[in-house]
Amino acid sequence: MTAAAAAAIAVAAASAGTPVSNSTHWSTEETKLLIRTWGDYREEFAEIKRNLVVWNKVLERLLSAGFFRTVEQCRNRWKFLETKYKTAARDMGTAGNTAW
Repeated sequence: MTAAAAAAIAVAAASAGTPVSNSTHWSTEETKLLIRTWGDYREEFAEIKRNLVVWNKVLERLLSAGFFRTVEQCRNRWKFLETKYKTAARDMGTAGNTAW
């Protein structure tokens, strides 16, 4: 899915009464789906340096599940989760070189 296609879906959803969420709050279900979907595309994220195409695939999965976010929101949420994980691992003394 291209960025334009994802944007078109978001616009269509908004016109149908389901706006893209501007909230910084992510539900547990939404976060779990983001994590599972990122895991499904983990190899592609590792192989592709400019990974907008992969993030659009993640966005497509979220949109199809009824979660209306943007690629930027997904990236920011993932960075937040990654940072929290690394902080928790370090604080527990298990950081090291964990392969994702």
